[in-house]
Amino acid sequence: MIRTGTICASYLYKYFTTEDNSINDNDEDAKFKKKKFKIKCLSDVFADCGGILSKISQIINIDYDDYQSTVFSECKPYNPEKTLEFIKKQLSNEQYKDKIFDFDFNAYKSGSIGQVHKAKNINGEDIVMKVQYSGLYEQFKIDINIFNNVSRFLFNKLEMKDLLNGIEEKLYQELDYELEVKNHNLIYDIWKDNEYIKISDVVNDLCSEKIITLKCIDGEILSSFVNNSTQEEKNFIATKIFEFIFTTLFKHKLFYSDIHYGNFLVKDKNILYVMDFGCISEINDELLHNLKLLYKSLYDGDDDLFYAIAEDLNILTDKITSDEDIKFLLDRFKILLQPLLHNGIFDFSDVEWNKEFSKYHSETEDWGLLSELVLFAKIPFGLFPIFVNMKVNINVSEILLKIIEEN
Repeated sequence: MIRTGTICASYLYKYFTTEDNSINDNDEDAKFKKKKFKIKCLSDVFADCGGILSKISQIINIDYDDYQSTVFSECKPYNPEKTLEFIKKQLSNEQYKDKIFDFDFNAYKSGSIGQVHKAKNINGEDIVMKVQYSGLYEQFKIDINIFNNVSRFLFNKLEMKDLLNGIEEKLYQELDYELEVKNHNLIYDIWKDNEYIKISDVVNDLCSEKIITLKCIDGEILSSFVNNSTQEEKNFIATKIFEFIFTTLFKHKLFYSDIHYGNFLVKDKNILYVMDFGCISEINDELLHNLKLLYKSLYDGDDDLFYAIAEDLNILTDKITSDEDIKFLLDRFKILLQPLLHNGIFDFSDVEWNKEFSKYHSETEDWGLLSELVLFAKIPFGLFPIFVNMKVNINVSEILLKIIEEN
């Protein structure tokens, strides 16, 4: 309870002492901007707490489009001293001691769930070992309880309903390293023969419930690639990211929802490596069929089919009754998915579309969304801001139609 009070006090201090010059009370979007600002302040406080609360901060930043936040690259590590003790004990076990030639005890990268160390196997090959923080799983329920208490104290139910949806389940998945290894191997098998889309090899005999070991990839993180590449190179890699997400979804019925800069590496300017498979969702045939029809109805301009599918998916609820509201629903989806509906090359730096796209969250609170569809919505909210930053100019509708028609 004391920690909850401390977090609330830190949040209130940040909220009342931080200016957001973008908020104008006369602006029609003022209510949404204030809500987004409040959640941003909470995210910043959580980011300083480490562990599960830092991971929640990452999720909040994804859901509210704040991809410039340093929380993705500068998470406060949780319990690094005890984790180091755990590593030393593990390396003395039979599973590791005869298979590790060299190990760097200095963390190469620290995240919200674990820290990454560079090492060499017994054959002298470079590997990386992602080690879950010691004691983190035990802290999980405490931090989730803190999150729920803080949320109820600082926000009303309506403000937090999108944010709370699925967070606990997502976190359970990310803590399950054995599940992540299983997912990783599954995705690896799907993409192992592709020339430009790669998944790093898992070193299965050096994995456990707390450690994931991969062959080291000599590449640059996506944020660095964006700042040091030509537009042609950025367009090419954007195409590969798009192909990876939608082919994995529509061909293999697997949804990759963890879409942010930290999970993509680029090698030699033209090879995309996808990382981190803690959150992979299997999509059933009925939902997949409806998602394809929903997209096709929008692309073909078949409004009646769109309304029918929207009703089947429970997007169109009994709260949306007037013709005006129903038409508004259709118009909002067209804005949300405009890059996918545009016939030809789409410019993701289009100012007018960006302005309309950013209003999506503030105008959809009466919509009903299946939990699976909330995940699916993370594609535009995760992917499109990255493409905007990359100033991507590619024909995404052509790529998507081809994937759908072939599958």
